[in-house]
Amino acid sequence: MLSTYGWSPERADQFAEWHLRGCVPGRVLRQEYGSWLILLSDTEHWVRHARKGLAPVTGDWTAVRSTLDCVEAILPRQSLIERKAAGKRPEPQPLAANVDLAFIVMGLDHDYNLARLERYLILVETSGARACIVLNKRDQHPAPDACVHATRAVARGAEVVRLSALQDDVPALLGGVLGLGETAALLGSSGAGKSTITNQLLGSNVQLTQAVREDDSHGRHTTTRRELHLLPQGWLLMDLPGLREVMPWTDEHVEVRSSKLKAELEELRAKRAMRKRFLQYRDTKSRW
Repeated sequence: MLSTYGWSPERADQFAEWHLRGCVPGRVLRQEYGSWLILLSDTEHWVRHARKGLAPVTGDWTAVRSTLDCVEAILPRQSLIERKAAGKRPEPQPLAANVDLAFIVMGLDHDYNLARLERYLILVETSGARACIVLNKRDQHPAPDACVHATRAVARGAEVVRLSALQDDVPALLGGVLGLGETAALLGSSGAGKSTITNQLLGSNVQLTQAVREDDSHGRHTTTRRELHLLPQGWLLMDLPGLREVMPWTDEHVEVRSSKLKAELEELRAKRAMRKRFLQYRDTKSRW
């Protein structure tokens, strides 16, 4: 069963040390309030504890104690999508691990915003995953082709797909960019149509959906947890809750078109450096 969820010989090599310690491998399917639903070789199991300093997220491959009550290790991550946590403090918030492709979903209504799209693209680019931009609600814009053209101009090499989640064959339009056992994540604002796309790909109404406000297309959070689904097409999908604040958590110097985002990234780098010095001072002081 694990191979269906992306387990590979490379993962087995990474796990070898923990196998000798009596642990079992598993992948995090869902994260809720300090507990993790983990797929093991032949079952799913809720694990309530993790070794001190570990914070598994949905998508992580883990080494679980043989008693199935504690995560002992997180295997090396192929990718990690993380943003600056909401608020003023310079702290990271990991969102998803071991994602091969991130679908960045934007509705062609009041949700369409190229400046915000750039933030998502850098978020994905610096994570180690690749990006695909999904322009949803094509039927709600008078000139969807113009939006596709404008989006491709700022897409940083990402593929752009235009669709209507309610009218089009979503599996046919999105399924061709992923292989068996690969993992995709859906990123975007509340109301962009992520849950509708998830339901279309799954072939069932697993995720609740709600209408958006007509005046600004703002939606309420219908997805409140990060959960990994195995699709009939043989790849995996993670629908993430909508993000109101999108600030990439990165030290990399990336090319940025928006002067506002460029200034914010420089400010964040300075705050991260200050935070690092503070933590080093605190750790040094605690040893005395």
